[in-house]
Amino acid sequence: MNARVLMYLVGSVVILTLLFLFMGGDTVITTTTPLLEIATRTVTSSIRFWLLYLASGLILVIWTWFKYDYKNGVSRTERLLNARPPAWSFAVLLGTVTFHWLFWAVNPESWSTWLQSQRFWPMNVAIILAMFFIAQRNGIVRFIGLGLGICVLLVVTGFYPRVKTPSPADLSAYQKQLPYHQGRWNLPADVILPIIAQCESGGRQFDDKGNVIVSPTQDYGKWQINLPIHGKEINRRAINIWTEEGNEQFARILYGRNELSDWQATRHCWEPKLLALGGLPDGERTFIVTVGPEWSKVYRYQGSMTVDHRAIGPQKRIAMMTESGVYHFTPEKSDFVPNPVNWARFKSLTDSDENVRVTLSR
Repeated sequence: MNARVLMYLVGSVVILTLLFLFMGGDTVITTTTPLLEIATRTVTSSIRFWLLYLASGLILVIWTWFKYDYKNGVSRTERLLNARPPAWSFAVLLGTVTFHWLFWAVNPESWSTWLQSQRFWPMNVAIILAMFFIAQRNGIVRFIGLGLGICVLLVVTGFYPRVKTPSPADLSAYQKQLPYHQGRWNLPADVILPIIAQCESGGRQFDDKGNVIVSPTQDYGKWQINLPIHGKEINRRAINIWTEEGNEQFARILYGRNELSDWQATRHCWEPKLLALGGLPDGERTFIVTVGPEWSKVYRYQGSMTVDHRAIGPQKRIAMMTESGVYHFTPEKSDFVPNPVNWARFKSLTDSDENVRVTLSR
């Protein structure tokens, strides 16, 4: 096969691969995901970048082969010495992939938000131009490329909130937990959740520019799902909260588990609306917490209420941390927890998730 034709063929395949890899956008692959969907979802894995590096290297190899094969009448040694691709090709092919890999490694969720925004492809053109200009020998052209690169960095960093994962003390500032009994409001989820969404995000998944709405504390979407707290569970459940459907799906999981305790920051907004629709009087309140092997977020309770905790399965082996110490609950033995309890954190004593039932009473 003619080397020129082969080079065009490989180049076309690489371009299609780029489009294929970056047009996915979902979050997680599961054992039930169809093969074609698995391929398009490699956008969430570092495998994507190795494939792009391989494709870029293949282009450079074919380039060298083409240059070597094309110059007839020139000695073999001279052809090999002159077959090196120009510096800008290395910069564009390898530099662009490295740029994306670094930003993905810093924060995959923010990179995915950028991927789904309308700025992603125009900014990729800007990245490629910047790489091309920087690789030129002309000083003025390099300066232009450097300026364009700085502009790209400033825009991209806008998708990366400078917020560290909240500590238990930080959580109390914006998420004071007050659990609710399932059905306390005597209203269906289809009535309650739209009210919550309206108070959290104005009822919108995307802003006017088409970007997923995100708060300074990394709460995403219509129901403002907090990634530092729920990120692992979101990935484990293979839910794409960057779509409105996925955001609602996870919001329903949180509501079914804790009712409204995950949206306490906007309680002043939604509580009067729910009460106006027929809330039930205060009484005994029960909710379920699902915890893994790591300590859960902080749950805070009103000091005037008595708190009762029970491990309800599947293996009924949990630990609880309160202001007075750490307590263990197993089928063989359960520690005594002195009341009142003002706050608590939970974790499973096994490698799998455990369910904890918390009952508050006056």
